[in-house]
Amino acid sequence: MTLINYILDMWQNPYVKKTVKGSAAVFSMALLTGLIGYVIRIVLSRQLSLEDFGLFYAVFTFVIFFDMFKNLGLNHALMKFIPEFKVKKKYGEIRSIIKYVLFTNLTAAIVISAIWLIFSNYLAANYFNNVISTELLFILSIYFVISVFLDTLAYSCLGFQRNLFFSLRLFLINVFVLAGIVLSKNLGVISPALSYAGAVILTGIVFVFLFKKSFKIPKRKSKFSSKLYKQLFKFGIPLTLTIAGSTIIGYIDVLMLTFFRNLEEVGVYSAVLPSAIFFSVIGRAIGTVLIPVVSEMWAKKKYKEVNRGVKLINYYLSLLLAPLVIIFFIFSKQIITILFGEQFAIGHIAFRILIIGAAFHSLFSINGNSITARGKPQTVTKIVLFLAVVNIIVNLLLIPKYGMVGAAIATSLSYFLGFLLIIRKSRSPK
Repeated sequence: MTLINYILDMWQNPYVKKTVKGSAAVFSMALLTGLIGYVIRIVLSRQLSLEDFGLFYAVFTFVIFFDMFKNLGLNHALMKFIPEFKVKKKYGEIRSIIKYVLFTNLTAAIVISAIWLIFSNYLAANYFNNVISTELLFILSIYFVISVFLDTLAYSCLGFQRNLFFSLRLFLINVFVLAGIVLSKNLGVISPALSYAGAVILTGIVFVFLFKKSFKIPKRKSKFSSKLYKQLFKFGIPLTLTIAGSTIIGYIDVLMLTFFRNLEEVGVYSAVLPSAIFFSVIGRAIGTVLIPVVSEMWAKKKYKEVNRGVKLINYYLSLLLAPLVIIFFIFSKQIITILFGEQFAIGHIAFRILIIGAAFHSLFSINGNSITARGKPQTVTKIVLFLAVVNIIVNLLLIPKYGMVGAAIATSLSYFLGFLLIIRKSRSPK
């Protein structure tokens, strides 16, 4: 029986059907969120000058890059321990871990943002090369700190298996941001910063209401437990390595462009990069659905069927992506011009390169999730960390001379190497 037939047979299983439908609902919400996020960039490209557009995304990328240091994987620990304690009716422990994670992440966020603010004038003069960055850093520091409360509630929702609530977080933030930038367009580059800070506060209020209404955790005394605290870190720290690798690949190019080039180039690249990432969405969706199916088949020792099935999915996805890549590659300049305006058209070469890289990233996602489902997440972690190192080195070599084209080459090369490595590992007989 092939993996495709097995998926069709498993669809008759009510649990699998519920899981896949739930994944589809979450993915649909994520896709809608992504589209709104993309519209935000299009609107800002029309409202701001190219330099201001680049300035905002340079500062915003700088801020969100430090997310990995803010939570150290502890948010993901909530996803593991909340359902375990819920089954055992250890409600005191549930309250404790939520408090531990909130306190630890909040402390880290305050310390990190305090360091930004102390050195904000230095960063404005020597990194961003724009004095307005100090105001943006201050406002986005509020966003950074307040988001800790929202993230803790959102990941707790995942622990209680309310996946749609989790997806609702970014959706609401983007809706509020879009409304904010439209209403405050006269404020210039400060507008998106204020919109993000206001959006996270409003979304946090909504989540507090939803959390209290949806989750009735029986009141139990929660005492500090060093053992439980260590358990959270033991689970969370290894995950941080994978998160760090992915974060570096996703954001280091913009950070280096800010340092080595100019804000106009950062602005153009900040428009073409998310435009190309569209091609990786399909692979992430299929990969998410594959995890429970591959996991069950692997447990039943149906190794050959899994390998044949994943190979077949790679083949058909390649057939789907190839014509799309060709069309977007040929009409890259026209697409960027229509969406963002004539001043962004100079990014079409970088866009072409990123499209190819994003297609390989889509294939990487499928095979990476397949390997994770086989019980080998450490394999994916090692590959991602290796790619992060490669990405940093190539960016350092190419960006100073070639700018955003060099950044695009570095990102696409990382995804291509990742695809080759993950394909080799996924074809392992066991």
